[in-house]
Amino acid sequence: MGNMNKAEKYLNIIIDQDKKHDMVSFSLDLAVVYIAFKDFDKVFYYLDKAYEERIGSLIFMQQDHWGELKGDPRYLDLLKRMDFID
Repeated sequence: MGNMNKAEKYLNIIIDQDKKHDMVSFSLDLAVVYIAFKDFDKVFYYLDKAYEERIGSLIFMQQDHWGELKGDPRYLDLLKRMDFID
């Protein structure tokens, strides 16, 4: 339960920062935090938003810490759009 409390705390911080800073994207950060909640619809919403915003850190999408997403067709679709797979 402690980890979920931390995740919720960080989620609120990120959402607050996202509201305050128009020129900074927190889409990828939000996607990562929503993984902790297993809210994969929101994860992919923010990953798609990060893709549209051309967030450079998406180049790390093939790393292991995204493992929970790898069975989801939306993950493969994102990798295809990024030209990581055929």
